[in-house]
Amino acid sequence: MPFAPEFTIPALLAMRETYGTKLFSTYGFLDAFNPTFTASGQQEAGTVDPIAGWFDVDYLGIDQGPILARWSRTIGPISCGA
Repeated sequence: MPFAPEFTIPALLAMRETYGTKLFSTYGFLDAFNPTFTASGQQEAGTVDPIAGWFDVDYLGIDQGPILARWSRTIGPISCGA
């Protein structure tokens, strides 16, 4: 996102709009998804939507701090409410 926000931000918004709560919910985006895998019952983990594809059930939080720091440099300082 920090290197090409003019491309990445529209892509993230499009993924959120296209896949909705299957890919994005309370804690942000899920760890992984594969829109081409639609064989329900063949996966070892995650959930399969026969139309939208496979979605992981986990969130990957280890990289969230650096993402917020980079994002704040892109859009301006983040208000902490103080």
